[in-house]
Amino acid sequence: MKEHLEHRLEKDRDDVRSKAAMVIRAHVLTFSARKHFRRVRSSVVALQKHFRKHLQRRRFVKRRAAALVLQRHRRGQVARTRVRKLRGEKQKREEEEKKKEEREKKKTAGEGEREDVSEGAEKADDSASTPVRLLFLPCLQKHSSSSHNL
Repeated sequence: MKEHLEHRLEKDRDDVRSKAAMVIRAHVLTFSARKHFRRVRSSVVALQKHFRKHLQRRRFVKRRAAALVLQRHRRGQVARTRVRKLRGEKQKREEEEKKKEEREKKKTAGEGEREDVSEGAEKADDSASTPVRLLFLPCLQKHSSSSHNL
């Protein structure tokens, strides 16, 4: 009987130890599983973060490239408009200068003709054999100045 009691006590101790070991093992496994889950979740979050960063960077680069294209086109448009305006102003100035020169030439040619005519009249009085010269400078100058401006 004593052996039987010892055997029974031994069995009870083994059951208690076994249950305690199972509880400890369950806690260790739970701790290990949580630790593994946290590590996996942290890795997944890091991957998602890097992927989102990659997508955001790619969107930014595309938008920046598009903005640069728009800026380049706008600057070109502004430059072309400015060049057109400057060329128009230059052409207008040249035309005004040309008109001014023509007026001055006509004015000087008109004075020269008057002088020649009056001199011719005086000479005609002095001698009838001297012909009267008329200057056609404005006509000649128009033809010569238009060929130089080509």
